[in-house]
Order: sequence, then C-alpha cells, then structure tokens
Amino acid sequence: MLELNGIDAAYGPRQVLHGVSLSVAKGQVVTLLGANGAGKTTTLRTISGLVAPARGAVLLEGRPIHRLSAERIVSLGIAQVPEGRQIFPTLTVRENLRMGGYTRRGGAELERDVGRVFEYFPILRERQRQLGGTLSGGEQQMLAIARGFLARPKVLLLDEPSHGLAPLIVREIFRIIKAINEAGMTIFLVEQDAGIALSVAHHGYVMETGRLVLEGPAASLRANDAVRRSYLGI
Repeated sequence: MLELNGIDAAYGPRQVLHGVSLSVAKGQVVTLLGANGAGKTTTLRTISGLVAPARGAVLLEGRPIHRLSAERIVSLGIAQVPEGRQIFPTLTVRENLRMGGYTRRGGAELERDVGRVFEYFPILRERQRQLGGTLSGGEQQMLAIARGFLARPKVLLLDEPSHGLAPLIVREIFRIIKAINEAGMTIFLVEQDAGIALSVAHHGYVMETGRLVLEGPAASLRANDAVRRSYLGI
C-alpha cells in the first residue's frame, strides 16, 4: 500500500533522514519506533508532502507521490493525525468531524460514517455539540483520530497518539486504533511507547538518528533484547 524507498530528507543544511526504506502492507498496522529526535515525525511529514525528500521515492499503491502537493496527497488517500492533536478549538465536535470529510462527496455517506465514529468513540456522541477546545486531552486525541478516519484514507498516519495522556486513556485509544484496523483501515503509527505500539502492530521498524536499525514482525521486536532494554524497559 505504502512504500518509502531510500529516502533522504533535510531541514536546510541539516540532514534528518538517511536512506529510509520501509513498507506498509494493506490492512496492517505498521509502527515506527524511536526516541525523540530520531526522525519519526519527519518521516511522516515526508509521506504527507510537507517535507520534500532530497533523494528517494514515496509510493502509494505503486504510484510515486513524493513530488505532489500535500493537498493532492490527501486527495489520493493519505490522512495524518499530527502530534499534539491540532483540532479546531472554536468548532464543535461534530463540526470538527465534518471537517475530516471535507474532500468527500455525498453528505449522506459522511453522516453514516459519523455514526460509525460515534460507535467507536461514544464520548464524542455525548460531546458532539461541545466546542473542541473544551474537551480533555484524551477526548481531543479521540476527536483527532476520528477526524482522520472520516477522510476515508487508504492509509491513516498517526503521530504519537499516546503523547501526554494518562495510561488508562492511552489503553482506550489503542483499543480503538486496533478496532479501526480490524475494520479494514491501514495504519502507519509513529510512537515512543514501544510496548503499546507493538501490542497492536503487525510489523515494526526502529529508527535511530534518521536511520532504520531494526525491523521485523511485532512479536519478534517485543522479544528482541535491544528493543526490550532500550524501549520496553525490561
């Protein structure tokens, strides 16, 4: 579904990504693990068209997209839920959700999907007339994921969905991520919390200073001594 082939990326003179190659199979959750500053968010921004690679290619269903605008990439089926949520604080929950489907045609179908979102996130049904900025941090994260889901993407990119949230809320959010994937959505997940990311992922990659240093099935990474010491704390 999604491939990165030999991606180099930089901010001005500072190179951040060095020959990054990875793939996300249709219907899977693939996670990219690494510490702060490893280059994970830059990887997502390169996929989304917000950073132009200096070298290499990004392919969606075999089609090169790395020279397209971010708006065009969204229309082709890539949706990103950024770190820090970035909802519209002065719009209601329902208005935020409808913004997620702004590229779609057919209001009735979008409304049906809003109903599906409320099944995944019952709290958003209760809060649908409430302004987004008045939600708790966990509720805002749920709203951001739900908004991404409503774009009906081929691949949903999630950037640090656990960031700044209490463990109980994190577990609930990842339960929903797993349910969304089981319903058929392909997900590329960037996450610092390796334990919870690997609990929902099919495959994983580990990034250090802009380079991929490990990859494999999620179960294999969980059992890897280096991953256990560096990322799982065991």
